[in-house]
Amino acid sequence: MSHSVVLWREGSPIISATVAERADRLESWKEIAAYLGRSPRTVQRWERLEGLPVHRLLHDKLGSVYAYRAELDAWWESRRASLEEEAAEVAGPETPLAAPTPTAPAPVPVETRPRRPVVWLLAGTLTLGALALGAWLSRPATPARPTRLAVLPFANLTGDAQQEYLSDGLTEEMIAELGRLPELGVIARTSVMRFKNPTKGVAEIGRELRVDYVLEGSVRQADRRLRVTAQLIRVPDEVHVWADSYDREGSDLIGVQRQIARRVAEETRLRTAPGPEPAVDHEAHLAHLRGRYHWNQRTEAGFKEGVLQFQRAVERDPDWARPWSGLADSYMLMGNYGFLPVGEAAAKAKDAARRALTLDPELGEAHASLGLILASHDWDFPGAEREFRRALELNPSHASARLWYGLLLVDLGRVDEARDQFHRGVESDPLNDTLQGELAECDFQQRRYAHALASEKAAAEATPDRPNAHISLARIYLAMGRPEEGLAAAEKARELTRDHPSVMGLYAYALARAGRRDDARQVLDRLLAESGQRRVRPFDLALAATGLGEHERALAWMEQVVEERHVGARSLVSYPEFDSLRGEPRFQALLARVGLKARPAS
Repeated sequence: MSHSVVLWREGSPIISATVAERADRLESWKEIAAYLGRSPRTVQRWERLEGLPVHRLLHDKLGSVYAYRAELDAWWESRRASLEEEAAEVAGPETPLAAPTPTAPAPVPVETRPRRPVVWLLAGTLTLGALALGAWLSRPATPARPTRLAVLPFANLTGDAQQEYLSDGLTEEMIAELGRLPELGVIARTSVMRFKNPTKGVAEIGRELRVDYVLEGSVRQADRRLRVTAQLIRVPDEVHVWADSYDREGSDLIGVQRQIARRVAEETRLRTAPGPEPAVDHEAHLAHLRGRYHWNQRTEAGFKEGVLQFQRAVERDPDWARPWSGLADSYMLMGNYGFLPVGEAAAKAKDAARRALTLDPELGEAHASLGLILASHDWDFPGAEREFRRALELNPSHASARLWYGLLLVDLGRVDEARDQFHRGVESDPLNDTLQGELAECDFQQRRYAHALASEKAAAEATPDRPNAHISLARIYLAMGRPEEGLAAAEKARELTRDHPSVMGLYAYALARAGRRDDARQVLDRLLAESGQRRVRPFDLALAATGLGEHERALAWMEQVVEERHVGARSLVSYPEFDSLRGEPRFQALLARVGLKARPAS
């Protein structure tokens, strides 16, 4: 539930669910079985042995599994030949289904198919032997489920740890390059980087990520020569589909990336392939890779070094859009995390994002950057939503765009849509703790505290050193009226973050709710004293004052939050902690300034 404290989230996932999309969804084994004309036992066996595309819901009130009709249609078309012999089960008892010989996933041609499952009984004569029963199952033409691929971190074989940015950068750019292909579902960076120093085999990793293919490789560099190796592995049968090596001048790294991407598209039998891009200055490209490497560290030092590297890139090649997008992301998150004044950060970020889009209107990451600025600082929520949608049209695998869009939907009160987006995000980034936490945040926002608690307790047990889970647990326990447990979780988060101001506001709130008002007031006084030496957000001061019941002080600090246009202004409407203030005219006026609708107190 990282949405709870801005320090631990990225600011403030494909297009929001429409009525038609919901109608396309089957919400239980029973509905899936009825749609396929089989028994629940059969479709469960198909899911286990034949790769039937069934998704699991850990938190959703709609049930434990769901499936999309379009994905089931495409799956049937790819498996029809091997499963036709089972059609007799429609008219008789079930028989065990043998595990199929794994085959390469194949794209499903878009074509007109017969309507509805029909069993044709073909009667032969007794002299020919017996009855033969066949089946023909089909649906209206629908898009196939994308082939799923994971780009594992390229190994750094340069012998120089300082060159790690090169292998990490190549990995990230291959994800971005392949993620633009609409027929390919590419696992996002956060999940694949868990396997940077793997102890598992490639096929095992592929099965864990539930992908059809894995791309792995390595990078070597000697003098100005570059050697990149890559191999594509089909996960179901562990076949090495293709492998190659590229010896080039170091300045041709982008050319190598494009060749690999095109070969992947060919070997996975996609109908589209990566298009050409303009030539890029080599030194600018290296600076951009270094910039993203440092940006991904999400620290103050990392952001500052990232800005320096992106600036070097645009100085070398001012007409290349991607480092401008990197600058936009860096400035905006520096403002959100308190490392730059919000107004200064937003102005610089917007200039950089618009420059990137002027140079390349089809750059999905730049649309995501602009969406974050419009949502977090400008409070232009319709404009932000358009940008996030466009970003995800251009690159469905852009994990940050999914996260930022989902966070916006939560703050707009469209929690069911946000939940759908976070589920989509988890499908493409299954090991992303932040996305998993936001699913729990959806439960929390809808006051489904028991569901949220179960999720965050599991997260805290799995990653005990991650502050987000303990922050979330504290908020859940407090909302449930269990202040002692809430205080214990807040103390753990305080310990893990070394008394960071963004957590100390919640800690003071928890102390007050647990009846330790004097201790809470001491923490608040300490935060005020520290505000002269380091950034202390008015949002956290307002949270502490609300816990103490000092509403006038809380509202004064909330006015500062809104005045400086910090991303926390959006959270005023979504935080249950502020329920005691919702009836205050000043509070309602603040929400109106932000452009949000007040919600009733729980």
